[in-house]
Amino acid sequence: MILQEVLNPILNEPVNLVNASTVAENRGIIVTEGKRYDAKGHKSLIKVEMKSDHNNVCVEGVFNQHRPRMIMINGYNVDVEPEGIMLISIYNDKPGIIGAFGTKIGEHDINIAEMQVGRKELGGEALMVLKVDQIIPEFIISEIKNLEDINEVVSVNL
Repeated sequence: MILQEVLNPILNEPVNLVNASTVAENRGIIVTEGKRYDAKGHKSLIKVEMKSDHNNVCVEGVFNQHRPRMIMINGYNVDVEPEGIMLISIYNDKPGIIGAFGTKIGEHDINIAEMQVGRKELGGEALMVLKVDQIIPEFIISEIKNLEDINEVVSVNL
């Protein structure tokens, strides 16, 4: 199911549970599955790592009370239900950065529904996940990327 969800947004052909592995293989995508028993204090944990020549992404998740939760994104601790429209940003952890980000979104009448922040160390880089009420056009994402101390921004629609 995860492979299907990863492939569908980026391919023109429909991907389903039956053909997902074949579609991935035909495109040279290597899929590795495995089981481990150290679930970091959870009954079950799923870890998805995606690597390309240009980017690496690692997301860890659990099921709590029969609901999925992302608990880590690229090594940053978070607690986010993976649904809806999300903006995920890496930024320098300094005063005013979150405010500037929110102000920029507000200038375009985009409402923030939920926010989660995680960091590895005080004063280093941090990760912010914003759930918003509408799809963010690319020109707004570009404006956000141009803000001081914003290192990366990606929009995810689940």
